[in-house]
Amino acid sequence: MPRWVWGVIVVLILLIWVVPNPTAAGTAVGNAFQALVVFFRSLGSAAVG
Repeated sequence: MPRWVWGVIVVLILLIWVVPNPTAAGTAVGNAFQALVVFFRSLGSAAVG
């Protein structure tokens, strides 16, 4: 996926979750980011192993 698509996704996440409720958004965005990290790490380990 092109980099600009990821930029649009991040901006949408900020507009949908962070702006309306900043306190709850911290946890939601953090969990989503952790999930992405775990997903890409599992892809990397599957490709290597």
